[in-house]
Amino acid sequence: MAWENLYRDAGWVFTYEDGRPLNPNYLSATFRQFVARIGLHRLTFLGLPHEHTSLLLPAGMPITAVSQRLGRASSGITGDLYSHLLDDTDRHLADAIERALRGTQSRVHTQCAHTTTFGRRAPRGEEGNPR
Repeated sequence: MAWENLYRDAGWVFTYEDGRPLNPNYLSATFRQFVARIGLHRLTFLGLPHEHTSLLLPAGMPITAVSQRLGRASSGITGDLYSHLLDDTDRHLADAIERALRGTQSRVHTQCAHTTTFGRRAPRGEEGNPR
């Protein structure tokens, strides 16, 4: 409250109490001390968006949602920069669909013995198709 009348808004994000911009070196040093104090791995202030994205995408978060959190108008840049992380996400998605299909396979065969899981007719003489 003491600085309320002295604050001058110049549009800076990180400021002293009176609105003057913080020295970038001060901000970096303070952040480094904070990271060391809480026991995180080496992390820089400017690396926070990268760290954030690198944790969210492999966890399966949609790229559009992650891009919005980063303040990007489009997910294209995020996709270009982090496509190597999406490869793992795609692998997880493929594993999930495989598990889902294996779980439904027996139910589908029980319901309709003359078709396969994917709805194609089995050739004459194969299992489940007496034609």
